[in-house]
Amino acid sequence: MITPCSTDSTPLYDVIGLGFGPANIAIAGAIVEKWANSNTGSSHAPLQQVLFIEKQPEFRWHPGMLLPNSRMQISFLKDLATLRSPQSPFTFLAYLHSQDRLLNFINRGSFTPTRKEL
Repeated sequence: MITPCSTDSTPLYDVIGLGFGPANIAIAGAIVEKWANSNTGSSHAPLQQVLFIEKQPEFRWHPGMLLPNSRMQISFLKDLATLRSPQSPFTFLAYLHSQDRLLNFINRGSFTPTRKEL
């Protein structure tokens, strides 16, 4: 855990993300990848103090709104991490691969993910 800089006991952050949906996951991925490649010279000040705040204790996709067998209406390729960096470990395909589920997803006969894990 990164300890934030502080002035007069008030934490100071470079970035604060509210919620951890697709946009902030992509932002977090970009920050983590920038940290991993920090040896490359950059004229920009580095982001060192980052905080993401999520009110849910676990992942929930539109709780109470899921219909049986409902499917995503947006392509998984638009997960906001894939278009920025297809090699990112924060993409939906990287997630499937890390869970040993990529082959099953590819062989399903549909590239539209279900909205709820079965």
